Order: sequence, then C-alpha cells, then structure tokens
Amino acid sequence: MADLSDAAKGLIDTVAAILFSGTYLPGAEGTSILTWQAPVNGTVAACSTIQLYRGWPGTNDLQGDLVAGKAHVSVFPEGGSTQNTTRYQLAWRQAGVTASTLIATLSGVTITFSGTCSATQVVGILIRTGASAGSYAYRCTVTDTPATVAAAFAAAIPSASSSGAALTVVGDTISVNSACDQSATKEVRRQKQGFRISCWTPTPQARDLIAAAIDTALADMPWITLSDGSAGRLIYRTTYPDDLPSKDRVWRRDLCYTLEYATLLSEAQPVLMFPVGSISRSAPVALTSAELAGLPTSPVGLANGTLWDDGGALAMVGANTTDLPTVPVVPSWCIWSNGGLLMTVPTVGNVLRGPPVSGVWAGQSMTLPSGIDTSNGGIIPAS
Repeated sequence: MADLSDAAKGLIDTVAAILFSGTYLPGAEGTSILTWQAPVNGTVAACSTIQLYRGWPGTNDLQGDLVAGKAHVSVFPEGGSTQNTTRYQLAWRQAGVTASTLIATLSGVTITFSGTCSATQVVGILIRTGASAGSYAYRCTVTDTPATVAAAFAAAIPSASSSGAALTVVGDTISVNSACDQSATKEVRRQKQGFRISCWTPTPQARDLIAAAIDTALADMPWITLSDGSAGRLIYRTTYPDDLPSKDRVWRRDLCYTLEYATLLSEAQPVLMFPVGSISRSAPVALTSAELAGLPTSPVGLANGTLWDDGGALAMVGANTTDLPTVPVVPSWCIWSNGGLLMTVPTVGNVLRGPPVSGVWAGQSMTLPSGIDTSNGGIIPAS
C-alpha cells in the first residue's frame, strides 16, 4: 500500500534518475551529470557533487557543502496541503496474471506433473465417472516436487496410483487444472499531497542549471512510479527563486508539485479451478407428446410467464423479466418470479428438465425474455 513515505521516495527516485547517470543512494553525495563553476578555497573550480534527500537540510551540513562548491536537493512534503480525493468504488481488482509453473498434462486416465512448485499454486482434478469420481484439490508447498504432488493425489483419490510424477485414476470425463493465486488490490483511499523540491546551490549558475534540469524533465512525466510499485499523478503548481539568503552564499529555487496517489490494500486470491454449471450433452432430449400435452397452442389471452406450444417449439409469453408474474399461474405451465428466484409450474415434470444446448431447451426451441440468462445450466435473472 502507498502512503506518504512511498510517495516521497518515489519522487526522490524520479529526481535521482534525472540528476545521476547510475544508481544513487538517497542521502549520499553523488556525482551528477551536471557541472557548474563555483569558488572553492579562493579559486573557481568545476563542481558536480549533489546530495539528494527527503526532508529539510541541516544548517551546518548545508553551509559546509556550499562553501565546497557542492549542491543540495531536498524533497519535502508541505504541511496542510493534503486533500482527500477518494472517488472510486471499493472493489478488489486483479493486479495482473501470474501463470502457474507447475504443469499438469492429461493423457487418457494418466495425469503427468512437471515444472516447479510453490506455496501459491493449487492443482485440481475433476473426475465425473468411475471408481475415482469426485473433485480433488491440492495446494503445493515450497518443498513439493511433481512426484510428491502425484503421490498426494494418489493418497486422496480412491483407486488412484502414482509412479514418479505420473498419476493414474480410474474413471472417465476427467478435467485437470493447475492454477496460481492471483494478486489483487483494493483502493481504499486517494489523496493529493503537496511536495516542494528545493535546490540549494553555491552560485546562481548552479541554481539555474539544476532547477531547470529537474523542472524540464518532470514536465514530461505526468505519472511517476512510487516505491511500492503503484503510480502517482504528478501535477505542477508553481516555482520561485529565493535569493534572500545569497549573502550567506545560498542560492535557492523551489519547485512545487501536487502528487495524487492511492492507498491500496493487496492480497493473494485463489482462482476458479473449474467452471460451475457448465453441462454438456451429446444430443438434446426431445419433448414427448405427453410432455407437450396440455400446453396451450396460442398465446392469445395468456398471462405473462405462461409456456405454450408454438407449433412444436416451446415459447413463453412476456418480453422481459419485469413481465413475469409473482405468483404461479395455475393450472397453466408457467415461469414465475418468487422474490427474484425463477420457478416453474408444475414443479414435477420434464418440460424444463435440462439446460439449453445451442439455444435448445430440452430438445425444443424456447423463446425466453431478454433479461433471462440461460448460460449456467438453468434459468436465472441476468445480472
């Protein structure tokens, strides 16, 4: 999560990348890519040493370094400049996609494991028929290997056996998946914070050189990376020189920015191993004449939600979910809304006995309201 220190460190790192060509340790003296002339020990010398840090400079250290021709750049959060700008929904969002490094390969009734294991990986096996039928999951540990994963499943699955990294089960219609926990973040707050970048230099030339380099580079950076890896929006406010202390050989210029950043929570979330409610069938089941018997053959005069026989195709009266009755229409076949849960009348029978397959419900075309979702092996109000 990003807080004030992450924002300040991110700004320090950004300024360091502008002033120094290599890795810079904040707070230490470093040789910058800029060079200026300054009086040192009674003579004019070329200087390029800058000390960059978070906070306000100490008077003694600053005076001694300026006499030696060195410069300071400080990054300081301005008091009283914080503004709460929270405006987004509090919701978890997946931060990225992490691929599993443990691979499970299915061939017939044998599952072979390969790759490497970690504590963030879970393997799932779904066996629909046979002596080994059931759903099984195993979370790996840091000491696991493909062979120990196979052995763990062999111990948990009836009639299963393992040999090295290969697992053999007894069953049919098998699915296997290896997944990794995914990183998710939730933004719990967003704020704007004012920052002041102050250039403390021994000469006006050094002040103009250093401040201009920072100002020009930051003008092309609407977003910067904070120390926690999140991004902050950098907004320029103002700049001004302060030559009043020039009698003490201090030439200063301040660059003022507003940095907007988010406070984030993060956690590792498990993933779905197998889709729920996905049912397949080799062929639709046709309605029998007995099942069609009793259905009206015309929608004229029928209440919304009533099912009727449209020349052998199953249809329903009504255009959307708001048209559904809230009580069952008896004795007609119908669909009705029981407090948002869709019900059928009669409750015993085979008219709606299977999920739709390629637009066919139980073997017959069915016209459903546009607000009803039939993709999960049932009929539910679409969200």
